[in-house]
Amino acid sequence: MPKNKTWLDNAVERIASKPEYAGKTILKNALPQKMSGVLLDFAKPLLDGIDMSDRLALESAIRMAATVWNYSVVMDKPTGGLTGRINKKSLEARVAKAFSGNIGQSVLKTLLDRKKALYPDNLHGIADFEVKWNPSGSQFHLTVMANG
Repeated sequence: MPKNKTWLDNAVERIASKPEYAGKTILKNALPQKMSGVLLDFAKPLLDGIDMSDRLALESAIRMAATVWNYSVVMDKPTGGLTGRINKKSLEARVAKAFSGNIGQSVLKTLLDRKKALYPDNLHGIADFEVKWNPSGSQFHLTVMANG
């Protein structure tokens, strides 16, 4: 019997074929919550403010949410040693620069508060994601690869 590839298998296969995942073991659906659903819920304040059919706006909002999510995870994880503390300080400076200005700071604070309120114990980083649109461009599906 031929094995049919599902959209999930195809999305994971596309992401896993990137050079940075060579030789790594990929486990599907290994977390208690689907990180795609978590990321979309986490990004809701950004998604509510855009036209969801605008591919660039949607993917940018998800990328911004994933960046803040990962920043929060790194800052919340215990760090051992001087190198870890230096890396955290460096990341903190880069994020502060990326989210500078009133709007950027507001977005960062909103998402960090949301992470702390809704997902304080979820310390799984977002390694990669893919947004796949249906042929008419009217619907999308988000696949997320998480780590940690």
